[in-house]
Amino acid sequence: MAILNASLRSLLPMEMIKGKRSVSDHTNEAMNYITYLKNKIQELSVRRNELKNLSNLSVVVQPCCDGVQILVTTNVNEGLLLSEVLEILLREGLDVVHCFSSRENERLIYSIQSKGNDLGCLDLSGLQQKLNDLILSSRYI
Repeated sequence: MAILNASLRSLLPMEMIKGKRSVSDHTNEAMNYITYLKNKIQELSVRRNELKNLSNLSVVVQPCCDGVQILVTTNVNEGLLLSEVLEILLREGLDVVHCFSSRENERLIYSIQSKGNDLGCLDLSGLQQKLNDLILSSRYI
């Protein structure tokens, strides 16, 4: 029994057993540590799922013909407001020519083609960042 208790004690963080000498104290601290680890696993699991969902979001902005093509991919349950995407494009001086959406499994794919008067002055990476920010902010509403 003493060997098993020593083994248990060696698995606990030092700050949990500091100043405690009895077997019952060590066992109690082991139960507290197990509860702490369970809670930590649950927290990390939730965080992992959030990060997995983030990786499912994408915005691609690329030049095409005499305009810009934007591909936005989100999860079906994300609640992206297409009107907000279109508003950003209008503020950037782009006119929407075509807008298509399709659903594939649990994902929504938007394809937007737009034209602009002065595409040479358009910052494509800045536009992509604005759309990414919009998608990320819409997740937490």
